Amino acid sequence: MEMKDIDLNLIIDSKEIGRRIRKKRRALKMRQRDIAGDEFTVGYISQLEVGNIYPSVKALTYLGKVLGVPLSYFLDPEYDEKSNLQSKLNSLNNSYLSYIEAERLVGNKDYKEALPVLENFLKEFDPKDPRYIKAKSLIIFCHAETGSYKIATEMFDELIDTLTECDDNLQYAACLYYKMGTCYWMMERYLKALRYLEKGVDLIDKNNLDLDDLKAKMLLNIANLLIKIDNYVKARDYFMMCISFSKEHGLVKYIGSCYHGIGFTSYYLKEYKDAVKNIRRSIFINNIFGLKEEIAKEYNYLGYIYIDMKQYDFALKNFDKSMEIYKELGEFEFAAFNLTEIARINIIHGNYDRALKQLENADKSLSSSEGCLEERCRVYRLMGDTYTGLKEYGKAENIYKTAQSIINDIDAEREKSLLNESLGTLYYKIGRNDEALKYFSSLKSSGE
Repeated sequence: MEMKDIDLNLIIDSKEIGRRIRKKRRALKMRQRDIAGDEFTVGYISQLEVGNIYPSVKALTYLGKVLGVPLSYFLDPEYDEKSNLQSKLNSLNNSYLSYIEAERLVGNKDYKEALPVLENFLKEFDPKDPRYIKAKSLIIFCHAETGSYKIATEMFDELIDTLTECDDNLQYAACLYYKMGTCYWMMERYLKALRYLEKGVDLIDKNNLDLDDLKAKMLLNIANLLIKIDNYVKARDYFMMCISFSKEHGLVKYIGSCYHGIGFTSYYLKEYKDAVKNIRRSIFINNIFGLKEEIAKEYNYLGYIYIDMKQYDFALKNFDKSMEIYKELGEFEFAAFNLTEIARINIIHGNYDRALKQLENADKSLSSSEGCLEERCRVYRLMGDTYTGLKEYGKAENIYKTAQSIINDIDAEREKSLLNESLGTLYYKIGRNDEALKYFSSLKSSGE
């Protein structure tokens, strides 16, 4: 789920600052190079004026001197040149100026650096003050982005009633509902994640908020969360809802993920033809955007579908396509995953020698990585199955034991069950019935 990020432009109005710089510069008939001076490049000033950069307080102080305006000209939303607002500038304390700097830090994704500044700022204002609410919203966002999910969710629960009391804060609330959904997802509390995302969508709809992109992301994440709790029918409905909404609002970037999701749900509902159709749609969309890694994933997934359909030739073709793309991308671990599947098909067809070579090559690719322990166990299990098929039972037992030594240290219950089944089968074949019974019994006790 890359759930990616809250639109910070909802919180930090860098475009308004840029507009004010440009307006004053033009009124003084100055060029960008005139105000850049020796401090900045013309490119930097250009980026400031279009709102692509969050300026520091230092930069604004310099520009204020060049343009002949107080700092409040950039920072005060109610600034009026006809009134004497210099006194207002003088009343702005250091913590408020620091807060502006914190906004810039957040915009640059320097979340840890922004947090202490924002927390100090909170001490200066009443919890009902709009500035307090804005700063608290940013603090929650920073905690969420730095993995402090529990802190973020607790702070959000304290703030949400205040946020929703004022129409001006509803956009913050919607964005934070999305972020809370992400937090609870990462905490594996899927039902609560669903609840917050649904609340976010409801808030956007009821208040006609101009947050189309955010709503599309919420719909997509709701669908993916429903898959997490095995509600495939409802998940598919949400994927279709997201497609319809994305088409209506020109958000093509989400459509490929939705078609993948529909394909995934159809697969689990054993509607294989529909699964194939939608995965191919996803490949088509991803091709438009040149998303090779996503295309490789989809070909890999098609391979699994075709295995379940027992159309092994098609499965092989798709695993081959996926593997080649991953090799082009230098993703040799993922290429190895496909090679493992190709070997599995060869085992099904009794092509043991070919399968063994493929598994050995897959193991070489995986052994260079610190992770992929579950996949390595799978490779060893399939090697053991291959030796069993070749009636080299001693080699099979040894390789199964190697897999066991790894699987016992990780949480991979499905792979552990499959390994126990393979061991039970081996011992049954060689007449060690007590040991066979032990492994088959473990399958029964685990619900397999």
